[in-house]
Amino acid sequence: MQSAKKDNSKFWILFSKVAALSLLMAALAVNLFLPKVLFSSDFASAFWIAGEMLNNGQASLLYPNSGQTTFIGAPFDLYTHERFQELPKTFTALFMYSPLTALLFVPFSFMPVKLAMLSWQIISILALALSAWLFARTAKQKFSNLFFLSLLFMPIFHALSVGQITLVCGLLPMYLSYYCISQNLNFWAGICFAFLILKPQFLPVAGFVSIVIALVNEKRLPILAGILLGMTMLIALTFFVFSPALVISWLKSLQLSDAIYSSGHYAYNEYMMSSLQASLLQLFPQSWREWIKIPAYIISFTIAFHALLLSIKLMKTNGLSFRQAISFVFVITILTLPLIVPHFVFYDLSAFVLAGMIIYQHVDSFKSATELKYERAQLEKLTRFIWISINIYFLLFAITGMNIIPPIVLTVMLFEFYRRVALYINSLCNTFGSTDND
Repeated sequence: MQSAKKDNSKFWILFSKVAALSLLMAALAVNLFLPKVLFSSDFASAFWIAGEMLNNGQASLLYPNSGQTTFIGAPFDLYTHERFQELPKTFTALFMYSPLTALLFVPFSFMPVKLAMLSWQIISILALALSAWLFARTAKQKFSNLFFLSLLFMPIFHALSVGQITLVCGLLPMYLSYYCISQNLNFWAGICFAFLILKPQFLPVAGFVSIVIALVNEKRLPILAGILLGMTMLIALTFFVFSPALVISWLKSLQLSDAIYSSGHYAYNEYMMSSLQASLLQLFPQSWREWIKIPAYIISFTIAFHALLLSIKLMKTNGLSFRQAISFVFVITILTLPLIVPHFVFYDLSAFVLAGMIIYQHVDSFKSATELKYERAQLEKLTRFIWISINIYFLLFAITGMNIIPPIVLTVMLFEFYRRVALYINSLCNTFGSTDND
């Protein structure tokens, strides 16, 4: 019987690795053989173009001119359509990242866009591999299993296929920070957190973790010093390389981005919307959406405040070690991202890989414990269900080309995941006891 189970387990491990490698090859091949897909990818239509603009001394074209109220017809949009004439007229090219992000892609602008895309994808795969390796060292898990499991998560596939910066500028700094904290290298964790400024959607993780540590732990100074020094260096580099006027143009463009999901003037795939605010807005007529933003932001603020209070309670729990508590602070913060960040799209759900790994590590390390045994089993099943559901959500659109499942359904599932994990963490705190002493 044991032998049959072992053989069955080996089969599924082998199957998952073959499936993961197949997805990886598909992500690499789609842009090599489908030029229209390549030109409309985030890499080509945003990052590569931005790098080329800086290389040509045209940094002023990155963001809409003063007085422009839309990205449509802005200098960046016009330049991109002139460069890639195969793009449909309804496609709006825009660049909402910092000028420092554009600087990162200057070396790629020296290559043909196809070769540049392939190079960036390889770098992204290496970043994912390093992330999995760091967690494997921390959790004493098998690296290959974690790496291939990550590749089977559709947001990772999506990020790779469109050439997003999520894996390099978002996931890797987050894993590095988690690893440094687990090794008591809190200053370096702060430095790594600072690099999330290049991927602002993940920046709340740095904010939550550092605030919680600062409020309830004696290790507050190193991590805060690291974040402060890291951000100061990145901001100083930005103003050293670019003019203040360009930085102001970037900040002003962020105000325009608020209209992408509410104005009705932009063409986009609905399945990509993974934020609470964006999915809520789609339920109402366009004339109502400006008003709906207010309660949507109030809901997001309430969730963020609840997550902060729960994280503080975690850190004050006597029966949990610092590492155990801070791990779940990472989990609860990551799960809030689609509920509190306005512009959170499908590939940004890649962050859930770290949350899932931490949950499975927790379940495995507490296997022999009798406390909350049923709750842990339910948490493990729920994590697996959410992972499968997110994959099915993406595959249905990829296969049919239609938004069969409305984005609000995904948002409700993500909220329920957050709620159930929060309930488990609350039970964990109550079971192991908490203190009000700082």
